[in-house]
Amino acid sequence: MNFSGNFDAEELEIDEGMDFLKNNIFHQIGSMLKDVTTNLVKQTLDVGNNLQKAVINAPILSKSENLKKKEQISEEKIKNLERNREENDDAGMSFFNSNIVSIEIVREDGQLEKAFFPIVPYCHSLKMVVICYFI
Repeated sequence: MNFSGNFDAEELEIDEGMDFLKNNIFHQIGSMLKDVTTNLVKQTLDVGNNLQKAVINAPILSKSENLKKKEQISEEKIKNLERNREENDDAGMSFFNSNIVSIEIVREDGQLEKAFFPIVPYCHSLKMVVICYFI
C-alpha cells in the first residue's frame, strides 16, 4: 500500500496469501497431525525401551527350569479344572434332578420309551394340597 491511499494489487495479494497460509484450517490440521504423530512416535519408543529393559533385567532360567515350571502350572490347572468339573457336574445333576420329571410310555410295538418334562419354576411354590389334587 502506498501513502496516497491506493492499494497496490501485488502487495495486497502477498499479504493475503501469507495470512491465508497461516490461518488456513488445513494448515492447522496438518500441524496438529504432525504434533500427534511426533508424540505417538516418542511414546512408542519409550514403551519399547522400557520393554527392552524389562527383558534384559528378567531372571534367566534354564530350559529345564522353564519346562518344570510350565509342567507344574499345567498340572495345577488340570487339577483345578477337574475339581471344578466335578463340582459343576454335581451342581448340574442336582439341578436337573430337582427340575425335571419323566414318564414311561409303552409303545404299540412293545418298546418302553421315557419322556422328560421340565418343572416350571412356579410349580415349586405350589402347596402340597394343590399338588395332590393333580396327582
